[in-house]
Amino acid sequence: MSCTVSIVIPCYNHGAYIEETLRSVEQNAGPHPYELIIVDDGSTDPLTLDVMASLQQRGYQVVQQPNQGLAAARNNGIALAQGRYILPLDSDNKVNKHYLTTAVDLLEQDATIDVVYGKVLFFGDGDEIRKIGLREVGQFDFPKMLFANYIDACALIRKSAWSQTGGYDGQMPAMGHEDWEMWINLFLLGSKFHFMDEVGFHYRVLADSMLGTNTEAKHQLNKEYIYRKHSLRIVEWLLKQLAKTDADRKYIEDHKLRSLVKLALGYKIQ
Repeated sequence: MSCTVSIVIPCYNHGAYIEETLRSVEQNAGPHPYELIIVDDGSTDPLTLDVMASLQQRGYQVVQQPNQGLAAARNNGIALAQGRYILPLDSDNKVNKHYLTTAVDLLEQDATIDVVYGKVLFFGDGDEIRKIGLREVGQFDFPKMLFANYIDACALIRKSAWSQTGGYDGQMPAMGHEDWEMWINLFLLGSKFHFMDEVGFHYRVLADSMLGTNTEAKHQLNKEYIYRKHSLRIVEWLLKQLAKTDADRKYIEDHKLRSLVKLALGYKIQ
């Protein structure tokens, strides 16, 4: 039977949680054929090393790599994926019941949709970082996305769309916003996002979770990096929003606004 979904789980020293993550997939995956690809990103914790060895012995696909970071771990796992759809899943989180079934059905029924995402339910013990509970997400809004990411990496992505992006960017100045850059990149490449108004997965809040370590300084560094990387396409999108009529489009063309923007951004004018 061919594989429909490839679930890619990077793991770095999360041996205490990954078995629970795997159980959530196996109990809630639904009828669509799937594969699990676990990428051990150079774990050093003895418990995690023991768990990885045990998983391999039990037949799980475990990819070993030197520590390269989250972006590389996801990319290397996805490179091995056989499924039409990709689900990046962190090794301490849990898939919600019916999420994969509903998300796959949406992608199968509508070829114009490239990304399906849902709400997030936070859980954990002793959390002083954020209130544990339901996180409202809402419909995709690109201007909102430009200012801050509000969609977690645990979204179901059409692999053909993901492949156009070149993968998760491992060159960002601070780790923790690779999914933000991915969503902006996908949208600018023409991908359509679909919000599923139900909980997609459960996010475990730990003291060292991305939620707690993504400081304002890191957020600003990565925002500036994303803006520079995609500056021309972002401005071209903004110009398209201004060009609502033929007269608007003629004005933009007559005044060579795209060329001026390219010049201002340091692009060579053709």
